Amino acid sequence: MQLRTVRQDAWANQVEDDSRRQSVGYKFGRGEEDVHDYYRVVSEAFAALDREEDLGAELVAAINESYARVAGKLLRQRQEDS
Repeated sequence: MQLRTVRQDAWANQVEDDSRRQSVGYKFGRGEEDVHDYYRVVSEAFAALDREEDLGAELVAAINESYARVAGKLLRQRQEDS
């Protein structure tokens, strides 16, 4: 049994969904480093929110920058699956 917060569960499910869609084992460290960087920074943000901490401007900027680098890769595959 796994105990996760709602955010942890959403994050883990998204990584697994993206892994299946892309046929890449992101969960196992495979795939592009920029995608892993995105998952890491989102994980940091979710952990801060679960601790009821404010997200600092630096973390928000890191999320936005990281997302801008990977959005095309991840969204393109999701659209093809629809």
